Amino acid sequence: MRAASYHAYTQMSVLGAEPVKLIIALYQGAIEAGSTAIKCIEAGDVLGRSKAISKAVNILTELIVSLDPQKGGELASNLRRLYSYMQQKLLQAHFHASGEAIAEVERLLKSLLEAWYTVDERTSMPYPAAGSVESHAVGS
Repeated sequence: MRAASYHAYTQMSVLGAEPVKLIIALYQGAIEAGSTAIKCIEAGDVLGRSKAISKAVNILTELIVSLDPQKGGELASNLRRLYSYMQQKLLQAHFHASGEAIAEVERLLKSLLEAWYTVDERTSMPYPAAGSVESHAVGS
């Protein structure tokens, strides 16, 4: 019963979340999966490593699929290439049991996550009430 309640809660949280918050959650999930994979490598847990890397690769696939080249232009194209690069690094990391390759992907994801936190802060800020913003003439 508890598991069903938790699943329903998390599903409603995802369905009602803003797109930026969903992206942040995906990044956090991929970073967490990377950390788990590194721990599994250190522990010699091949099955755990496989599951964690698969999770991170699947999250990156979701991020790739969510890109809109029409709206995102060059940024979307660059992100697609970066996400694909990270997927390749993760697959190589799994094949070679390389924590260093996973750590590289984690660093990239954390850097991008910081940027998304900034986007979230800016989009979550309430707009000032009408008339409360001082107008400034350009060049004055």
